Amino acid sequence: RLDLGALRPPGSAFVVLSFSNTAAEGVAATEERRAGEDDVTVTRDENGRFQAEGHSGNGLVKFTITGSRRSTAEQVAALQRSMRQAIPVLLDCRRKASRLESPEGEITMRVTVNRQGRARIRVLRSTVPSDRGSRCLTRFLPRRPFEAAAVGTHQVVIAFSHAEPTHVR
Repeated sequence: RLDLGALRPPGSAFVVLSFSNTAAEGVAATEERRAGEDDVTVTRDENGRFQAEGHSGNGLVKFTITGSRRSTAEQVAALQRSMRQAIPVLLDCRRKASRLESPEGEITMRVTVNRQGRARIRVLRSTVPSDRGSRCLTRFLPRRPFEAAAVGTHQVVIAFSHAEPTHVR
């Protein structure tokens, strides 16, 4: 902060401002992170079905995708990328589930993606105390575009964690 109180009119001052290009650094970091996100690790579960996982950066939402017997690794990877793009929706549904009580729990869904990249969602079971999270997912996830390569029926388990409240003094 510069005090110009000592200057008497008609006075003048030269001010030199120096800026660093933090936006360019942010763009580079984002591009680097996105390049790493394109790689999806697909494994097999104990039944031999393809499986992939994902999570929000803050750890409040995690999801596990398990393909059907006929699913390929590419289909599961495509659904994982689509679900990763839907993380803002998942976080919003978690927030809605936490309005009256803890959102901690899991929601198991059947996700069927057609060739046009449209999804049908059916909740199979939920351990989240509030049904707001399930209703939000079945309402807003089908509105999002899914990769057409994810065509098929998959099981998706979404886990909402309970974050400790942050106290500001």
